[in-house]
Amino acid sequence: MTTLEEFNSKLEEEFDELEPGNLKTDVPFADQVDWNSVNALIVMAHLKTEYGVDIKVKDLQEVKTVAQLFDYVKRIMVL
Repeated sequence: MTTLEEFNSKLEEEFDELEPGNLKTDVPFADQVDWNSVNALIVMAHLKTEYGVDIKVKDLQEVKTVAQLFDYVKRIMVL
């Protein structure tokens, strides 16, 4: 598993609207990007491709920040 910083950097690359280094790990996604169904699908596809993790829509709705998403992925990968 990567570090939070590496995880954040890879996730950030998925969003064309973000300048590199601008995605904060402790600020809600909705405050940083136009959080909509397309961006949710981008995150879901990224997690599947990069980490082999399938996140349920319900779980993604509960995750608010990159740090929370990182913790979710770590928990799933350990199981």
